Amino acid sequence: MSTVIKEQDKLPQQLDRFHALVVPCPLQGHINPMLLFSKALVSRHGFTITFVTNRNMFIHIRQRHPELAAYENLHLQWVEDGLPPDFYVNIDSQWPQFLQACINMQAPLKVLMGRLNRSETALPPVSCVIYGSFFPWAYFAARELRIPAVFFWTQSLAVFSIYYHRHLLVKNGFFPYKRISPDATEEDCDLISYIPGVSPLPYSSFPGFFHVDGPSHPAFQLIEQQFATVTECKAVIFNSFYELEKETFHALQTEHLNTFVVGPVLPSLKYFNNIIQDEENLMKGAGISNADSVSENEGFECLRWLDKQEKQSVLYISFGTLIDPSVDDVEAIALALKAAKQPFLWVLRQKQSKSDLSEILGNIFLEERWDHGLIVAWAPQLKVLGHQAVGAFLTHCGWNSTLESLSTGVPMIPFPDKTDQPTNCNYVVDRWKVGIALKRNSNRKLEPSQVEAVVHKVLWEEDGQEMRSRACKLQHAARNALEEDCGLSVLDIKKFVQAVRGS
Repeated sequence: MSTVIKEQDKLPQQLDRFHALVVPCPLQGHINPMLLFSKALVSRHGFTITFVTNRNMFIHIRQRHPELAAYENLHLQWVEDGLPPDFYVNIDSQWPQFLQACINMQAPLKVLMGRLNRSETALPPVSCVIYGSFFPWAYFAARELRIPAVFFWTQSLAVFSIYYHRHLLVKNGFFPYKRISPDATEEDCDLISYIPGVSPLPYSSFPGFFHVDGPSHPAFQLIEQQFATVTECKAVIFNSFYELEKETFHALQTEHLNTFVVGPVLPSLKYFNNIIQDEENLMKGAGISNADSVSENEGFECLRWLDKQEKQSVLYISFGTLIDPSVDDVEAIALALKAAKQPFLWVLRQKQSKSDLSEILGNIFLEERWDHGLIVAWAPQLKVLGHQAVGAFLTHCGWNSTLESLSTGVPMIPFPDKTDQPTNCNYVVDRWKVGIALKRNSNRKLEPSQVEAVVHKVLWEEDGQEMRSRACKLQHAARNALEEDCGLSVLDIKKFVQAVRGS
């Protein structure tokens, strides 16, 4: 297949600017923080950014982010990855194809870097490469050009430390992974307490990539490849904040890593929100309207519906973009909501809204004209979580969703499945104590009665109010981290800029 490189036409003269090539993993949860961070580097620190993704995500970003056309020094480009235009990433069924597509981007990206460094465009040569998960080859591409490589880690510091110290798991007999019965008590579970900076965890709370037989498994090897060169990077950027993971931060400081904690990278927090405000002025000057954004138009319905609900009464439900909930799980949750007469806003994407799901939900809710809930294909999650009507978040516990919930002071009901989600869930429930997890029974089934009990406790009982209080304290800590000029994350952004510019 052709490896033609597509570029935006707008490439002004800017040869005196520091030029970073940003290569995120082409998944929504990785794109969002790296794109917002790129905007900060451009608008606050004089960078030129070339933001590279695959064709499918390029189209998605153009539709969702019309404001990018107003940025003179942020250039969105795509390179070929071999995936068809209608490819839909599902971690259960299409993960191998997706990982191969990430590898396929290597050759055309090198061609692009060569063009940029031969002055074949009006852009300055690339000064550094900022790359994300599943792109370890980007480090070697940077090394070939003798420019710094920066690793942007889009998950928690705790998960990073687990992966970074994978040799300790091998040494201490963690493998083969020991699956624990869902109804096992805490006394039945051995806790792993030898990962530096990480709270003691049961086996089941380790990242899904380590739920394997041993180091020879492809999932372990994927992590091995990703972390083999991380100590050689000029910097490692974390989308977290100091008060949330200070113990892990201090533990990683003792390693051979140049770490910068710059989050939460969210548009609602002051430093990044000010960038968004500046962006709106740019858009006005360029004659660009937010009305052109697909996301703006789609979000109105659910926000108007929330305006009509009681304060902190609504359960918001979303399982992210990678995992489709099973029919059985959807049915169990729906039955629990109906039994409790619990108001809800539920995001079920188009790919998830199969005929069997639609039929089940119709049978449960429509037969009695049940009007306490709204089901949508997409919602502006951060705005939803920040709405006064939302009282709790039933979530897969991906890192972005976790940060968004914490930054808005909303307690969680985690229902984790894959990758980093089990670890995030453990921290939400046992470390930060801002949620209660849903658990399957001994037959791996989700029981409606258990869902109903957990939802009631988090939303309506005193325990839930205490969780909200703790979540609000973390919300304030997140806000403080992004205060202009004095927030710890803002200071780390400035230190990062100094570090890479001084290369």
